[in-house]
Amino acid sequence: RPISMALIYGGKMKKSKLMILIFFLTMIFSCQREKNPVTPPIGGNIHPQVDIPWPSLANSPWPMFHHDPQSTGRSPYRGPREGKVKWVFRAEGGINPAVVIGSDSTIYFTSSYERRQGKDKSSMYALNPDGSVKWRFLFDFPDEEDFAPLVAADGTIILATSDNALDFINPDGTLKRKITLPYGVGTNVNIGKDGTLYFRSGDGYLYAMTQTGEILWRLTTDNGIWYHGLSLSPDGSTLYLFSMNTPEYASSLCAVSTGGKIKWKYAFGNLKCYTSPTIDSYGNIIFGTEGIPGKSNLYFVSPEGKLIWKYPGSIEHEPAIDRNGFIFFATGRTQWDVKALDWQGRFLWAKPTGGIRTSVICDAEGYVYVFQPDITAFDNYGNLLWRIKLVINNRIASPAIGADGTLYVGTYTLENKLYAIY
Repeated sequence: RPISMALIYGGKMKKSKLMILIFFLTMIFSCQREKNPVTPPIGGNIHPQVDIPWPSLANSPWPMFHHDPQSTGRSPYRGPREGKVKWVFRAEGGINPAVVIGSDSTIYFTSSYERRQGKDKSSMYALNPDGSVKWRFLFDFPDEEDFAPLVAADGTIILATSDNALDFINPDGTLKRKITLPYGVGTNVNIGKDGTLYFRSGDGYLYAMTQTGEILWRLTTDNGIWYHGLSLSPDGSTLYLFSMNTPEYASSLCAVSTGGKIKWKYAFGNLKCYTSPTIDSYGNIIFGTEGIPGKSNLYFVSPEGKLIWKYPGSIEHEPAIDRNGFIFFATGRTQWDVKALDWQGRFLWAKPTGGIRTSVICDAEGYVYVFQPDITAFDNYGNLLWRIKLVINNRIASPAIGADGTLYVGTYTLENKLYAIY
């Protein structure tokens, strides 16, 4: 109405004034686009992804490292849009490697190298959604930085510990069970649909174990099982992991049946694999390598072990896949970018970032969250949504998104803080 009143004279619209107004509005919007460029909608080959039911895991927003046994890094909920800090919790030690969430929205994480009674020790924290401490479980050893908690269907928190054991902690913070293993646990624990636990041990073998400690089987391959990466197929029948070539390099992607038999291997050369494979809803395996300039790639391999496509780049952290099948990952060695590809490996967009500190994740609408150590959010077209600056050279634990859209990000080395962002 204000525009109409400005143009009405004697009850009639003046056409010349209307054209002048349209011209000036066009110029204003054109200038705004130059200052805040908006990428037009991107096509891309869409292959819808679904959330895989997993009865052995807690019915929670983020029950394990990188969200699920397929390591999709995808939340079923809408993530934060404002980019504002709701609260900050300071732990006594460094928060690493991952934040997870229980079915009642309790936030779990470990804290390492806490100075207590003149010695370095560690603990697990359970926080309420408002940032208050629910309970704290104390360990007598200093280092819990390599192993992420996993929340089982009954609320038990399962954690591989530095004293060569698996600890089973009740939802009230009491110890339910401790299972000591001769060679300890060398990877994050994954869990089958029937509750079987899978992990690599320090002896280079892959183990399948019940939650009461019965070893079902173990196997190794080549020079042993690589100490990074362990994911499960959507139907729960196949494990995906990497075989070791030397202590510093992996050599092939291996598919192992949950009965303990090797199905196939896909050899990719003498490279490093620091990621868990990401498995899409169709059973395809996505993983990145790094270590040799010009030879590292993001690989897309079929459930039968055949290469479908690869995209060049040095990749140290897990990619994420959204509900359209679009794949987001960080790549680089000195100059880093976050990139988006469609399901067929075609380039969609790229944005420069600093050195990436942890895995990329995405939300239910394909918004991408990157940590470098600034916390940066992009929409699904690659437009910057918001950025929160953190301390330079801070390290970041793998984050989680709650059911209310809150992003939980833990830091270590410099700050030792947990940020809740909305």
